[in-house]
Amino acid sequence: MQSVACFYTLTRSVLNSQNENVFLHRTKMQNTYSYVTYGTCYERSQKDGKTTVHISFGGLLMRATSEDTHLRGINLDDRVYCLVKKDDLVS
Repeated sequence: MQSVACFYTLTRSVLNSQNENVFLHRTKMQNTYSYVTYGTCYERSQKDGKTTVHISFGGLLMRATSEDTHLRGINLDDRVYCLVKKDDLVS
């Protein structure tokens, strides 16, 4: 059986400095992950202890809703990586 693991991280947490090229770093990450895309948070809202963020990955739109503690680091206009990796599960 195969599963897919999906990770999200802010650009500033994976880059060593402000001057590092985002696309050069993306190429390095593609050696580890099956799919890497880079997007921008264009909307963020909070209600009843839940946070919802909307991120555009060049037209591929994502909405994620979770408890405030899980998404508190993603703010409006933040640059975000989506990293997807296939894993083989052993039964």
